[in-house]
Amino acid sequence: MTVNKDDKRIVIETGFIGDELIVAISDDQLRITIAEPRAGDTETGFGQSAGTYLSPEAAIELGTWLIQAGKAIGKGRSS
Repeated sequence: MTVNKDDKRIVIETGFIGDELIVAISDDQLRITIAEPRAGDTETGFGQSAGTYLSPEAAIELGTWLIQAGKAIGKGRSS
């Protein structure tokens, strides 16, 4: 996994060939995109992606949940 970020966006390469999770600030919302360039359309050969926008409140709720989930799955792992 590779993480690249600045103050406006974060890109997480998931370890699969070219798959990325991208979260970027867009005006007063966050845009979340999941890109799968190798999951191509057989007619065009282009990859697929999906995305959505989150309000600031929804982003905070998601962030809080992700922190709790990360802590829960991290329990029992050795450092």
